[in-house]
Amino acid sequence: MNKTTNKIRRTKSTVPSIPDGATIEKIEKIPEYPQLTKKVARVFRIIEEFPKIDVIRHCGVGIQDLGIIDPIDGWANGVDDLYQRCSAILFDKNKKMHKRFIAPALALEKNHSTSEELTMIQSLCMMAGVMAFVENQ
Repeated sequence: MNKTTNKIRRTKSTVPSIPDGATIEKIEKIPEYPQLTKKVARVFRIIEEFPKIDVIRHCGVGIQDLGIIDPIDGWANGVDDLYQRCSAILFDKNKKMHKRFIAPALALEKNHSTSEELTMIQSLCMMAGVMAFVENQ
């Protein structure tokens, strides 16, 4: 038997070297959002002008679809708490629609069956209700 077959060869380590904390730079990527169409901008404006009860009513349907019969008392701690949870998902700090709803709104507008403004409003609010439930668990 050959001597080299009996020896275990040492190889270089495959573990990556980790630089010290001073040399690591954090690069933040700013997400790019598509432009709003006229219809989507109008739908966003309508939702932004909703009073508290409409936000609760429209977003609550999404929570009810998850099997919670009474979102106000069965999940949230009253009307104000449900409004806070849903509006935190729907709106940014300036009471404008979050930009994460642009792509779903544009997708809704493309399809004939979901391109009506009322359907788009209800769909976006139901989506926000589901997101509020998921993010607050």
